[in-house]
Amino acid sequence: MALALPSTSGVLPFETAAPWVSTVVLGFTSLVIIYAPIFLNIGRIPPQFVPVIQFGVYLLAIILLLVTLPQTSIFELAVNAASIAIGIIPSQLLLLPKRFNLPLTSYTATIVFHRWLGRILTALVLFHGIVFFVRNPSRGSTQSLLAADIAFFALLLLTFFSHAVFRRRAYEIFYYTHFLYVIFFIASIVHQRLILPYVIGPFAVYLVDRLAAWMRTRGNSVTIAQADVIDNAVVRIKFSARNFSFRPGQYVWVNFPSISRSWHPFSLSSHTSATIHIRDSGDFTKAVIAHFASITTSPQARSSPYSPSLPIQKYASTSASTTQLMTPPITTPMRVDGPYGHLSVDFQQYPRVLFMAGGIGITPLIAHLGCLLSSSSLHVVNFVWVIHSSDQHKWFAEELDVLQGQFGKRLSLTVFVTREIGYSGPFKAGRPDFTAILNQMASQGSWAVGLCGRSSFVTDAENACFKASRSNCTFTVHRESFVL
Repeated sequence: MALALPSTSGVLPFETAAPWVSTVVLGFTSLVIIYAPIFLNIGRIPPQFVPVIQFGVYLLAIILLLVTLPQTSIFELAVNAASIAIGIIPSQLLLLPKRFNLPLTSYTATIVFHRWLGRILTALVLFHGIVFFVRNPSRGSTQSLLAADIAFFALLLLTFFSHAVFRRRAYEIFYYTHFLYVIFFIASIVHQRLILPYVIGPFAVYLVDRLAAWMRTRGNSVTIAQADVIDNAVVRIKFSARNFSFRPGQYVWVNFPSISRSWHPFSLSSHTSATIHIRDSGDFTKAVIAHFASITTSPQARSSPYSPSLPIQKYASTSASTTQLMTPPITTPMRVDGPYGHLSVDFQQYPRVLFMAGGIGITPLIAHLGCLLSSSSLHVVNFVWVIHSSDQHKWFAEELDVLQGQFGKRLSLTVFVTREIGYSGPFKAGRPDFTAILNQMASQGSWAVGLCGRSSFVTDAENACFKASRSNCTFTVHRESFVL
C-alpha cells in the first residue's frame, strides 16, 4: 500500500511529504543500528556478523521506502531515490560533530557508519542522475540542470577520493577533496530548493561544532615539551596546554601549521602526561617525523637507532637530563583539539584484564596499562603486542621497561614478531594463536579485553573472544581500530 502524499500544483510528490518520511524512518533506523549493540545482548551474535546485520537493516529500510512510496514508472522511482537521499542527509551530517556526538557511542563507530551512509547516498544520487540523463540526454542547460550536474560530479569526486587508498596513503588529498561537500550541498539546493530544510539544521550544528573547535584551539597555547624520534619511524611528542585534562584511551586532533593545514587524530599514549606517538604511515606523518629529525644538532644521533646504550634523539624545550641532546627550545607551532572518546568497558571494574595490540595500536592500550597498574594493586594484566619486526619494539621500549620494572609481578608481557625471517631473540616468532591464549586464560575466570590495531587484527581477536566465552568465563571486549 502506497503512502498518500499531498500534492500541489507544479510540485512533484517527492517535494512534499516523501523526504520527511524518509528522514524520520532513516533517522530512527540509524539510532536503532547504533544503539542496538549497546542495549541488546549482542554477545550472542558472532562479532563479524554484527556490521552485516546493521547494514542489512538500513538497506531493508531503504528498500521498504522505495516500494512503499508511490511509483508508476522508472522516472518516479528515480524521484523517490532522490527523496530517500535527501532523508539520509540529516543523519549523515549529525554524525560528524565531535562535541555533540551521540551519547554512549564512540566517534570511531559513527565515522564508520557515516562512511556507509555516504556510499548509499552516492548510489541513490547516481541512480537518480542516470535515469534523468537517459530519459532526456539533450535536456538543455537551465540553472537547475546545471546545478544538478555540478552536484552530481562533486559527489562522485568526493566519494572517489574517500577510498581507503587516499585516506591512508594520501590523506591530504582525501582531506581537501572532502570539502567538495560544500559545493554538493549548495548545487543541490539550487537544483531543488526544498532540500534546504534538510540541510540547514544539521549543517548549523556541524558549523557550531567547528567554530567551537576553532575558538578553543586558537585561544589555547600548546607547548611541545619534548620530541623523541625513535628509529626514524616514530616520533613521540610530549606537550602541555592550558586547561587540558584527559583520561586513558582518549584521542586528540593535532595540527602542525608549519607542516600542513590539515588535522589528524592520534591516541594519547600515556596516563601521566599529554603524549602522542606518530608513526610514518603516510605523507603527513613522514613529514612530521622528518621535521623533528631535522632539528637535531647531531647528524650522528639523527641516524642512530635506539638501544639501551644509546639514547633516543631527544629535543627538549625544558631542562634536559644527561641523556638528552642539548638543543634550543622547540618552537614548532602545534594545535590540539580534544581530547575526545570514551570506553565501552570500564577496565577498573575487572580484576583481570587482557590487552592485545597490533603495531602502533599499542598507543591507547599502554595508557590504560599504566593507569590500571598504578591505580590499584588488585589488577592482573596480560599484554600481547604483535609487531612485524623486532625493531618496532623500540617504539615503546622505554615505557614497557619502566612498567615491567615497577609491576612485573602483576604484568605478563608477550611480544610476537610476525615478519622477520629467521628471527631468534627474546620475543616469540610467528602470529599469535588467539584461541589458545584465551583458552589458557579461561580457567582463571572472566576477563575484560582491550583490542586495538588494524581492522583484520581486531576482528580476528574479537571472534576468538566470542568463541572462548562460556558460562563460567566471559571475555568482555572493548575494540578500537584504525578507521582512516
